Amino acid sequence: MIDKNLIASRFLKSFSTYDDNAFIQNIMASNLIKFIPIKVFNSIFEVGCGTGILTKYIKTFFSYKNYTANDIVENSQKYVQKIIKNSDFICGDIEQVKINKKFDIIISNACLQWCNNLDSIILKLLNLLNINGFLAFSIFGQSNCYEIKKLLNISLNYTNIKEILNNLDNCKIVYIGEEIKKFFFDSPIDIIKHFKLTGVNSITNIKFTKNKLKVFEKNYKKFFVEKNKCYITYNPVYVVLKKNK
Repeated sequence: MIDKNLIASRFLKSFSTYDDNAFIQNIMASNLIKFIPIKVFNSIFEVGCGTGILTKYIKTFFSYKNYTANDIVENSQKYVQKIIKNSDFICGDIEQVKINKKFDIIISNACLQWCNNLDSIILKLLNLLNINGFLAFSIFGQSNCYEIKKLLNISLNYTNIKEILNNLDNCKIVYIGEEIKKFFFDSPIDIIKHFKLTGVNSITNIKFTKNKLKVFEKNYKKFFVEKNKCYITYNPVYVVLKKNK
């Protein structure tokens, strides 16, 4: 089970550094917007709004009457309301919080991988849509950060999205696609710092001793270096669904 309290704590600590270091999350937000065929909605619900990276794209490219945001970190409300002043905010774990509204589109960027049961949360979000509403989300695929998994045996349980979508009978797949992105750093330590500055170290409470850190650096440089740079691999997946009944 994913420790949601740890997630909230780590992301809160990273808020001041998140936007300057969330390279992949910004790319994903920009791409996700492009894959949504309609840009005019009565009501929008953003899940996992964080510091508002996706929120800025929503404000720029969408027309809407009502915008509601959600995040497990209460401080997210301040960030979002600076971007969209007349917005509603629902604080809490999206897997647990009760929502009594229906929306024309539910949109989420780089968030749902933190859910313990992805199948259930997709069904929950689809049930919060009006008929002909859209569920659009970006998430990370099974090749995400495989370097860390190989060296430390630490990873989220990245689900095969296509298997989940094949079991849905109340919606149409408008778009599904994925990509592989490599980001390069001067050292393995810089990669660890990158995770910390974006809160992605929320997955575990692991602490490096000096010896463990040396072994990690040695092995990273042995296996995951190109042109004298260490790299980390991200595997964004994009999904857009339309509810048809």
